This record gives sequence, C-alpha cells and structure tokens, in this order.
Amino acid sequence: MILYNGKIVTVDPVFTIAEAVAIKDGKFIEIARNTVIRATASAKTKSVDLKGKTVIPGIIDTHAHISDMAENLLAFPISHVKTIADILDVVKRAVEEKNQASGS
Repeated sequence: MILYNGKIVTVDPVFTIAEAVAIKDGKFIEIARNTVIRATASAKTKSVDLKGKTVIPGIIDTHAHISDMAENLLAFPISHVKTIADILDVVKRAVEEKNQASGS
C-alpha cells in the first residue's frame, strides 16, 4: 500500500514531515517524496491519495485511564453508611457481586 499527497509525521528525532509512505505487512518500508513512492507501486498496490491529510504512525489510543478504571472497580456506594459494620457490609456485597459477575 502507498499513501501519498499527505503529511506523514515520521516521528524521527526532528519530526520530519514527508509526502508519502510505502507500507508492507503493516510496516512502513519507505518514506519519501510522492514521485519516489508512487514509482514503487505496481498494478496490485493499493494507492491512497491523502489529499493533504496527516498520518501519525504507531499511535494506538484506546483512551483508557487505567487509574480511573481501577478506582471505579474499588468504588463503593457509601453515602448511606453510618458505622464500620455498614461499610463492611457494603464491601462484602460488592465483592460478592464482582465474584458472581466474573463467575468466581
């Protein structure tokens, strides 16, 4: 596959911006000017005109805030509790619910 007519952020030490890239088996194999990359294409090569759009390689962002997720797993509804025994009961029920949900 080739991507051309774009802004390819190479993420090299000086963040070079290239025009085109050749990709094979999910890896960037060449980054260069449009004319160089387009000359490497065969009739079977998928070619994508980026029309000036930007490509930023290697970013996979699930946008999960792991620490927030962990806090939520440990969060218990305790606004109604008045005693240590109430807190222990809330924690016990939460653990039982999580165990049932996970099949433990």
